[in-house]
Amino acid sequence: MNKQTYFDSYTNALDYCFNDTSYYKINKNDNFHNQITFTKKPSLGNTNIITLDLIDDNYKLHIQVYRMSLNTFELNYYIAPYNNKIKIK
Repeated sequence: MNKQTYFDSYTNALDYCFNDTSYYKINKNDNFHNQITFTKKPSLGNTNIITLDLIDDNYKLHIQVYRMSLNTFELNYYIAPYNNKIKIK
């Protein structure tokens, strides 16, 4: 299955990501609301990076949206394991 990569708005990119990953349960905690509500669309040539907790504590949803031009946004997203037991020295 091919996934759509380019969108004409930041909102359309995020909507597509959430619809495509709807079989995962996103933990809609304060972190979710702060990142989704207060994150503005990226300025030209910049990337927004959002990391959201999933209900299964061992995984996170990673989203990057790059603004290529005035009305073109590139979406990249993936779900990756998260190990909160790793200690950094």
